[in-house]
Amino acid sequence: NAAEILGIGELLDRKPAALSGGQQQRVSLGRAMVIQPEAFLLDEPFSALDANLRDQMRVEVQRLQSELDIAMIFVTHDQEEAMMLADKLVVMNDGEIEQVGTPDEIYNDPQSQFIAEFIGSPPTNFFESELIEHDGETVLANGLFELPLTSTRADDVRATDNQVTAAIRPEEFTITEDGLFEATITLIEPHGDRAAVYLEGETGQELTVLMDDVVELDT
Repeated sequence: NAAEILGIGELLDRKPAALSGGQQQRVSLGRAMVIQPEAFLLDEPFSALDANLRDQMRVEVQRLQSELDIAMIFVTHDQEEAMMLADKLVVMNDGEIEQVGTPDEIYNDPQSQFIAEFIGSPPTNFFESELIEHDGETVLANGLFELPLTSTRADDVRATDNQVTAAIRPEEFTITEDGLFEATITLIEPHGDRAAVYLEGETGQELTVLMDDVVELDT
């Protein structure tokens, strides 16, 4: 049954040296399946595989987990791999658990600067900011632009002596001719139908914007 699920029936009579990297990985999973474990522990199982085999094995693991309905603990240093495979993530830093949550929770509500920087590509932009009153509004200012805050958020910042590090994902910016601030494009990095645009603001602050639509920009 394990050989059938993994599609390795024709490999059972072969020696390990005669198997490809992907075949060896599937055979290893099959050996674990036959003892009917309560959970699988996969410790960086794809690290030695090339990109194509990694993609294939990710699909295999997801399908296997769905068919067997067995808990899988998957250890990886690849944050994109973790976001694709996991129902729940445990993010560790220097041997300590930093945050536990679903991929959406980890991405949209990181509990530390380490997680905000580690999860996501391109990395999150960080701005050293302070709380000020401007034109009757409470805003977070960093010398490059100002962000209006709700009263609840403003109270949170006041509890830190009005000084915080603001984290903004690259996809949360939009490049327009008439925006909040001016910046110089230093590099455009195409990613298929998207592009990572690297900028330098008037204050020298470097930031990255992820654009869904690739357009012609003057650098």
